[in-house]
Amino acid sequence: MTKAQQQRSSSKRKTNQLPKIVSLFSGAGGLDHGFKSAGFKLSAAFDISPAAIETHKRNFRGATATAGDLIALGPKGVASIVKNAVDVGSRIGIIGGPPCQGFSRANTTAKASDPRNQLPKGVQALFLVGLCKWLIGLSTSQNPPSILDVKNVLGYRVNAGAEVEDMVSIAIKFNPTHTLTKDPANLAAVPPVQFDECELATKALKRIGNLVDVDEYLTSQHEIRKEMIESMCQLLEPARYDCDEYRKLYSA
Repeated sequence: MTKAQQQRSSSKRKTNQLPKIVSLFSGAGGLDHGFKSAGFKLSAAFDISPAAIETHKRNFRGATATAGDLIALGPKGVASIVKNAVDVGSRIGIIGGPPCQGFSRANTTAKASDPRNQLPKGVQALFLVGLCKWLIGLSTSQNPPSILDVKNVLGYRVNAGAEVEDMVSIAIKFNPTHTLTKDPANLAAVPPVQFDECELATKALKRIGNLVDVDEYLTSQHEIRKEMIESMCQLLEPARYDCDEYRKLYSA
């Protein structure tokens, strides 16, 4: 193998190891072009403008480009498109620049009621779709394959004023599937275990979609909030933190 062939082979392996890109608010593909130039493979793109998507299809012929409203498509609609565009087990990278007119300070007529301000919720949903895709690929690629069981999903608003949860905690369990191994003569004729990735994704999405907003929950459940604060004080006191100040801060 020549040096040039080795370099091409190495470059191909590197590209295959990179996450497959799903582009949101893609437009004609300006941001996508940068990622493609950096060696990433663009697998799927979404934009509300049909004209932009037509241009995108000409610019990126190997990608699945969809014209539609992300909020209207919802997690299930996006999941079905991404599922067909990205191979099982592949990692996903989500990129995009959502419209900022509704909250930008440069827009002197910006209003909180601008419907474009609801788009972060759609972005969050799509992020969870990508996460489900990766987790399911991880579980089905094991030997033996595993069933993904989402146990608990909690959301937190770490940054003050965040409109949606900006940190998500997911508790999952991988349940291995135990199957008989075929004998050399194939006398048992045990069929391999078949997985429907879309079905698994739908189940996981339903559980993840039932995300509990911890901040909202604790605001409405005063007794539980008080119990949590006192439990935290028990941890902070040995470290000589000012628990009175902590109580004032989080009891308000």
